[in-house]
Amino acid sequence: MEDNLDHHVLADAKPPPSEEPAPQSTVHRRIYEAKEQLSEQWHELLTDSRQNLELPLPLHPPPHPLSPKHMLQGLNLARHGVYTALSQSLPRRTLLKSLVPILGAALCLYLVGKGITLPFRLLAYFLAYLPHFYGRDLALSVLARCVAIGEYVLGWAANAIPGMGLYTARYLYPAVMDQVFFSGVRACVMVVGSGVQGMKAPKSRYLIVFSRCLEDNGSAGDGVGRLTVNSGKDTASARRHPSALLRLVSYLNRTCVHLVSYTLLTMLTRLPMIGRLVWPGLAFAYMIPLLSARRAAIILAVCWIVSPPLWKSLFAYGKGIRIWWRLRSFERELVEPYWCRSQMSRIERRDWFEKNEAILCGFSLSFFILADFLSPMWIRPIIFGIAQAAASRVVVELVSDKDVDSVVASRTS
Repeated sequence: MEDNLDHHVLADAKPPPSEEPAPQSTVHRRIYEAKEQLSEQWHELLTDSRQNLELPLPLHPPPHPLSPKHMLQGLNLARHGVYTALSQSLPRRTLLKSLVPILGAALCLYLVGKGITLPFRLLAYFLAYLPHFYGRDLALSVLARCVAIGEYVLGWAANAIPGMGLYTARYLYPAVMDQVFFSGVRACVMVVGSGVQGMKAPKSRYLIVFSRCLEDNGSAGDGVGRLTVNSGKDTASARRHPSALLRLVSYLNRTCVHLVSYTLLTMLTRLPMIGRLVWPGLAFAYMIPLLSARRAAIILAVCWIVSPPLWKSLFAYGKGIRIWWRLRSFERELVEPYWCRSQMSRIERRDWFEKNEAILCGFSLSFFILADFLSPMWIRPIIFGIAQAAASRVVVELVSDKDVDSVVASRTS
């Protein structure tokens, strides 16, 4: 009996990962096992480092074309989400209560921006008139050069990390936008779930549980000082109450990767001959999965022939790429309250974003144009708050099956 059992165990055993035969002696066998263990640990370390060093979503080229049909669907969801957020009493009251901290954050960001640039503007003003009284001096020339470099660095940082002030304020105190988002989720569940469109029972059950995340633990996520610890026993609860500190660290990590990537691109544009091809080549690489290589080449060529100033602004100087990055950052930040509480892994979240990017782009495009091009600085946080309340509608529509299955499994277990 024991011989037969040993025979079956040996027959089902997997071969060693290495092609080398296992040594027979005890010492050589231990050395062999240690070598295989170190090889596996090194492979896991390399895999984790690649995942941590991969580009964030705004810098990652889209793998699928943006379908006009899906973009119109996202635009329709934006219309429906704004109507639900402003017509239902719960999200409307929550949004009105949030106007004071939102406007306060906008005012603080405006004053901080003016305070940072004020010394440079004053120095530039005085340096423009001092040579008329004292003549030109080497010290004044050096100081004027330093002021010009400081102004250039500030302008470069504004292009490299657009919206950093608003997003940083949002992550320092995430409860404001989270309350706006979840009030919109509850309103959408009541409107969509009881309307003609309807929802399946597992999805509606998940959305009901998801809409009460802040009610289960109201203090979770109130500020950076609140740190939710995942004990390993209740993973779903830890997912529903993410740490504000970890969310801030994750945002700063994405910002650092974005900043390093933009710095490298800026350095490449300074190279002779090659520098002129960096931004057009990057624009062509981004347009290939969206339009195909032939259409992208035709668009670039026609734009260069018809309007050289437009071609220089959008492609040669990288303005079009920076606008695209800002739009994708806006899309990602709108679904942040759902993402940080989802059961999806990092790779699954990326796949979810790429699969639904056309709908998210159509949903965010109107808010992005209003906030980034047509509104003054102190109006942008208000538009972002309305967009955050309306984003609940697109999350209700595109919620992941893994999250729905997790709630169903928890109910059946």
